[in-house]
Amino acid sequence: MRRQACAAISLMLLLTLPSPLYLTYAQASREAPVTTAPWQPCLIHYAQSLAIDPDLFQAIVQTESSGHPWALGWTDQMGRRHSYIARRQKDAAGMLLRLLPTAPNVDIGIAQISSQHLDWLARHHHIQPHDLLAGC
Repeated sequence: MRRQACAAISLMLLLTLPSPLYLTYAQASREAPVTTAPWQPCLIHYAQSLAIDPDLFQAIVQTESSGHPWALGWTDQMGRRHSYIARRQKDAAGMLLRLLPTAPNVDIGIAQISSQHLDWLARHHHIQPHDLLAGC
């Protein structure tokens, strides 16, 4: 299931990136990422399988969650933006369960996948919200 979640994250990122951006970036940079995280080999694998530069994925992950798989971001009913980084996956899963029924939109996990895509991910890839909290 974790590999499916990583593949879905890769696919969602591919679908949300404007094509000139990732093509330009992929052509401009061929260096290996500077840091190594536990989820990075999986991310590199799926980036390469989708013909997207792994450094671009690294940059997205760094921007979206600072490389933290248990990151959550949401907008409350008043339109204020919040973020939360759990110390444990279990804590992130609990917070996610509390947020999903009340927040209009929740961004989940390492790539901050929007809760707007949860139905599609469940229907097409059998991925549940807590699966997005696994780094890879």
